[in-house]
Amino acid sequence: MIFIEGFPKDTGADDFMDSSRLVGMMAIVDHPQTPDLSKYLIGLSELIRCPITIGPNDMSNVPANFSRDQLLPLIAGMKHQGRDLDCVMIYEAHKGRGWRCQNGDWLSPSHRLHLKLCANLKASWWEYLWLRGDILFNAYWMPLEEQNQIISMCTIAGKKYLQMWTYHNFDWRKAVLNYWGTWRKEQDLATNIVHEVEKRTKV
Repeated sequence: MIFIEGFPKDTGADDFMDSSRLVGMMAIVDHPQTPDLSKYLIGLSELIRCPITIGPNDMSNVPANFSRDQLLPLIAGMKHQGRDLDCVMIYEAHKGRGWRCQNGDWLSPSHRLHLKLCANLKASWWEYLWLRGDILFNAYWMPLEEQNQIISMCTIAGKKYLQMWTYHNFDWRKAVLNYWGTWRKEQDLATNIVHEVEKRTKV
């Protein structure tokens, strides 16, 4: 990883636009260099990809660009860091936007479940059912994609959901290693994520 002013970016990335996704995954697996994730929250409602920028064309700190694939790992990481108040503020902000991210991405019932659980709120049975559907859809139709979102949601929802994903997705290790090791050039983090998922799904 490359750190500037204490904030990381993937070695394979040119900018900090996915720093929030990176730090969320770092927090989930207890990476020792994980920064304070509350610094990615501005005021009471706006999230940013990173508090800093590198160069005039870097849009990392523009709140309007913050997306779903960055939100789900980041709030899971905040929950893991014990930042429950931050999670509540993020939940309320997205509820107030009509379950839309700042860039307009729609939040499905399973994504709402994730935000509720991070904010210590009760979720409905059909939101849990939607998560099961997401797990199976990912496992059989998109086995090499969106592993960060699935891992984040399953980690917060509970061990049985993470077990369900790893049981049905035969390629989950390949997905993590391809994304983090090959594309993002963060082999150590890729190995760490695989190890943590294996440990947390062990019967």
